[in-house]
Amino acid sequence: MSTNSRRLNFLAQICNILIFLIGIPLAQNVRTRSAAKNQLPGIQVVPLVEGQMVREPDGQKFVKVSSVTLVYGEGIVLVVDSAAATDFVSSEQVLRGLSTLNISHVDVRFVVTTHGHPDHFGQANFYPMPITSLGPIKTTATAISKRS
Repeated sequence: MSTNSRRLNFLAQICNILIFLIGIPLAQNVRTRSAAKNQLPGIQVVPLVEGQMVREPDGQKFVKVSSVTLVYGEGIVLVVDSAAATDFVSSEQVLRGLSTLNISHVDVRFVVTTHGHPDHFGQANFYPMPITSLGPIKTTATAISKRS
């Protein structure tokens, strides 16, 4: 099988994983469900940040923390969602999680944003030159940079 065929097959499998991940009810534990359902050889699904609502110290407001999930294998590294631009705690968790697996943020070539809320795409620019995807919209980091 050619390299391109393997990558296309891998991306098709990733789509199946994403459909599964997006369908998980928020109340369930992503770590348990993804590990149990990941039956695709050579593909690993690793939650880097578990999504939650965090109460502010004043007790008046809640802050949404987006889940960040790493999917990798077959020479491709993909991240599903990135945290809000101001969520430095999550960015540290992502860096630690990647480092534990000997993966650098530079290795991430695809960023899939599940929907257009800022807590799901705010740190997509953290990955140099990824192909990003939001529904039918597809961009590259350079195209975004040129518009800025």
